[in-house]
This record gives sequence, C-alpha cells and structure tokens, in this order.
Amino acid sequence: MGTDNRFGARGKLAAVIAANLLWAFFSTLLVPVYVCDNSLAFSNSHLSAVFFLLLLLLFARQKPLRHDRRKTVCAHAAGTVFSLLTSCGCCLEAQGSVPYTHGNWLAAVVLFARVYGALLEILWDYLEKWGKRLNDRTKQNTKGLLSRPAIVFAVLILCWLPCYLSTFPGGFRYDAADEFNQLTNGFRGDFPLLHSVLVTGILSLVHRLTSSYNAGIAVLTVLQMGLAAGIFTHICTSCRRNGVHRYVCAGMLAYFALMPSVHMLVTCTVRDVLFSLLMTYLVFLVYAMLRDREAFFGTYRKPVIAGLVLALTLLSRNNGTGLLLLVFILLLGAGLCIAMRKKHLKGAVILTVTAVCTYAALQCGLTAVCRPSPAQKSAALSPVTQSLTRAYLLSGDTWTEEERQEYRHYFPIEPQYAAENGDSTKFKVDIREGEQDDFRRFYIKMGLKNPGCYLDAILENTKALWYPSAITDGYQESGVPGYQEYDKSYFSFSDRIAEPGEHFLWLPRVRAFYRSVGLMISYEKIPLVSMFFSIGFQVWMLINALFFAVYRKAPYAWAPLAVLAVYTAASAMVPLVLLRYFAALFFAAPLVWMLMLQAGGEENPEDKKPETETVL
Repeated sequence: MGTDNRFGARGKLAAVIAANLLWAFFSTLLVPVYVCDNSLAFSNSHLSAVFFLLLLLLFARQKPLRHDRRKTVCAHAAGTVFSLLTSCGCCLEAQGSVPYTHGNWLAAVVLFARVYGALLEILWDYLEKWGKRLNDRTKQNTKGLLSRPAIVFAVLILCWLPCYLSTFPGGFRYDAADEFNQLTNGFRGDFPLLHSVLVTGILSLVHRLTSSYNAGIAVLTVLQMGLAAGIFTHICTSCRRNGVHRYVCAGMLAYFALMPSVHMLVTCTVRDVLFSLLMTYLVFLVYAMLRDREAFFGTYRKPVIAGLVLALTLLSRNNGTGLLLLVFILLLGAGLCIAMRKKHLKGAVILTVTAVCTYAALQCGLTAVCRPSPAQKSAALSPVTQSLTRAYLLSGDTWTEEERQEYRHYFPIEPQYAAENGDSTKFKVDIREGEQDDFRRFYIKMGLKNPGCYLDAILENTKALWYPSAITDGYQESGVPGYQEYDKSYFSFSDRIAEPGEHFLWLPRVRAFYRSVGLMISYEKIPLVSMFFSIGFQVWMLINALFFAVYRKAPYAWAPLAVLAVYTAASAMVPLVLLRYFAALFFAAPLVWMLMLQAGGEENPEDKKPETETVL
C-alpha cells in the first residue's frame, strides 16, 4: 500500500513537472525574439542552466510543497520582477528595443512570471530546509579558528597579497589621480571631500618622509586593504560568535578571501571602494541592531559606532547630495525612534544625534578648509541626456524644426551616442545659467512624445545591472582609448598606473589572470561560474533575498537588504555599469546568503498550519 502511495505521489509530481515544462515552452513561443537566430544568448546563458537546475530539484523532492498562500504571493511577485527583467533584457540584446505594447510580449511576461514564481517556491522551500539545519542560535561550539580575529585577518591579507604584488604599489588609477591633482589645482565638488583629503594627505605626508610618491600609494593601498580585512573579519567573527553555523561563516570567509572581484577592488585606490566597504559594514550593523536589540542598544558604544559609520558612509559619496543625505539621516533617526519606542529610545537618539553631528561637523569643516569648486552640472545627467539623445537620433525626423533647433541649442556638439555609456552624452550637454527650467520642460515634452524610446535608453544604459547575461563593453563602444584590445569593461586591471606613480611589474602571470577576469570575456562563458562575476546576478540574488525575507516576516533580514537595494537603485544613475560602482553588491554577497539562511531557519507562525498539497 505504501509503495502504491509512493508511486502515486511520483506520478503527480511527474505531471506537475510536465505541465510546467509545457507552460515554459509555450511562453517562449509567444515571443519570437526568444527563438530567432540572433537571440541564442538566452538559451545558452546561465539563466537557462539555473532554470533547468531548479526544475531538476523537483525530481528530488520526497513530498509536494506545502500550501502557503503568503509564500505563493511573495514568490510570484518576485517571479514577475524576474520575468520583466528577462523579457526586457532578451529583447534589448536581440533587437535593441522592447515591444512594450505587443500582445505576445505582455502575455509572455505573465506566463513567465508563473514559471519563475513556481521555481522560486521550490527554491524557498529548500532555503527553509537548509536554514533549519544550519541556523544554530544556541551559541554552542562557537569557538574555533573562525571566531579568532587575528587568524581571519591574516588569511584575508595573505590571499589578497598576490593581487597586490602584481600591481605594486597599488592600482592608483581612475579618479585617484585626479583627486591627488587637486592638491595643486584646487579641490572640486565632483569628488567626495573625505576621500580627496585622505588621498592628498597620505600621499603628501609619506612623500615628505620618503621623497617617494610610490611609497605613499603603497601606504594608501595597504591602509585600504587593512580596512577591508578589518570589516570582513568583524563580520565573519561576529556572525560565528552569535551562533551562525560554522559552515556558513567558513563560506563567507572563503568568498572574501578567494573571490577575484574582491581582490581587484581592495587593491585599487578608487573612491568607490571606500564607500562600498562602509556601506557593507552599515548593512551588517543594521542587521546586528535588529537581530539583538537588547545587546545593541544596551550600551552607548554600539549606537555611537553605528552613527559614525553612517555619517562616514554618506560623506564618502559626492558632496553635491549633502542635503538629500542629511534628510535621509533624519528620516532614519525618526524611524528608529518610532520603532524602538520607549524601551530603546535612548539608544536610537544617540545613534541619530551621533550621525547628524558627525556628518554636519565633518562636512562643514572639510568644506571650510578645502573650499571646493561647485560640482559639474552634467555629473548626474547621464539618464537624462542618454534618453533625449536616443530619441533625437531615432525619431528626430518626426520632430518639428523648432524642437530640433532647441535640442541642438542644448547639444551644440552632437554627441557620439553609445547605448551602454552615458559619458559621451552628459559631457556634451550645455545648460547655461537660468536655462534649467526650460531644459526640464523640453525634456518632459519630448519624453511624452517618445516614451518608449526614453525607457529603452535607460534600460540599455543599465542593462548589465539587471540582466545577468549582459556584457559591459561601454568603453569599447564609445571609442575610449586603451580598450580596443579588450572585449569588455568589467574592471580595468592593466599595466598602466597614473602619475605620479610607477608600477613595479612583478608577478606577470598573476597580473595576466586578473586582467583576463576584468577585461576579457573569459569566465562569463562558463555556465553557473559566470554568475559570480555578473553584476546582474548579484542584483537578482538581492531581489530574491528581499522577497524571501518579507515572506518569512524577518525584519532583521529585509531591513538591511532594503538598505542595500536602495543603494543599488540610487547607483543606477551612473553613466556606465562597472564593477567599481557596484562594489558593495559583491562585498555584501555573503551577507545576503547568510540573511536568507537565517530567515529560512527561524520559526515562522505559518509553519504551524496543517500541511496540504498544492499543484505548481
């Protein structure tokens, strides 16, 4: 009798699998772009590998999914997001535009949302099962190598050392050289003053002591490596001491120590790395605060540290957004005070006051001492200029002569449009004093006339951020010198170093390895492995974790993930999607997985409901 039941359950399971495969097949047929000759990227990408991997998990199940309305709703909400991203990304890859109003495309989005939703339900079921096995909050057996900061710190530094030596004295490139030149040319509002002061101060001080700028660059890079190792060490050891399973902590340490993207970032002195490290630590502190409020707000030290980190994180970004960031701090403080109520009100007030006072004091002090020039108005105009220029180039023949003249007034030198790089358009715009309102009116007017073109421009410019199969080649597309020999622009790890530095070209084979990771399509060709190097996949992982934490009703998980998501959305305004702009996604990736497993392992009131079978 038991055998018959077992075979009957397997028969139902096979029917469910067959139904979902047919659903996916017919969903694909609805959109011809998925099966045309020049769109094999979707079928050959890691997305399809993960898709069928999750389908295979169905075969391994011993029992059907338990019916849970909340899980179904959250999983299908996330599935709808993934369906939209996949559909838009695939169409942009194949034909450079999205058929937003096409009936087949809209139907395919809906049908694929069902497929993704069903697969996410399966994945979440496994996350709950793995989380319950790994989530030992008993705080027993928390001693060991993973709870010793000195050992963890040393492991990280030793693993990063080959990358550092291969680019000794450090990857002094990008904005670091321009920031150092501010010492003679005057400080500019285009750079965060905090990082500019650190770069100019350290290099100047070490040069006075050693008469070598290389020594200053080496010291600056070593300090950045030390800060990164210190933050990652504290994250790993704190998680272990607070009961996170040793396997999870070991995985976090292995990622920090062995991931090539982390190596390249921490050995390069760019401003984005400092901000991303502080942002990652801020995400961890939000988790620690909500995970154990008694321990966090029971002392003055932890709220003060959190306030300092918050202020320094905001100061590590460009100064032009100071007012907006200050409002963000005040809103966060008000939210904390409301959430903590009377019990932890003192700690919430301390955190808020520390952040506001530190931010205001450092911002005013640095501004008074450095006296920076105003930031360029075009710095934040990438999405605006990209969409307006694309509309002009593709549908300018439908504009009136007056509209074309107005466009040429704002763009006296016609930009060289590159779909993935907004630099070529934002630096060509010329909005004079008093013309801001007129330009804004013109931009909105043409947007109402060309809505699809505007949206396509924004999606094309940010495609590598949300479509895992996309390859970033924006520098090559726009003809930036020095990139023609490479395939992509993931991370510029090369033999060049900006003045006044000079490379010691040690470990050439190691340097060639990292250069292939950063500038050649190599590891992106390997299914599943390519996910670890994809900015888009990191965003997908974050979206999945956020919806899963909401389903599990775990505020200690979804709140820090929401902070990371807001940072990602705000950073989408960059002219080109590169690793260094989204470094925090890679630094925080182990935290994202840890939060999912913790949320999955917690007792959920929904788990106590009687189990009933559901059909996927």
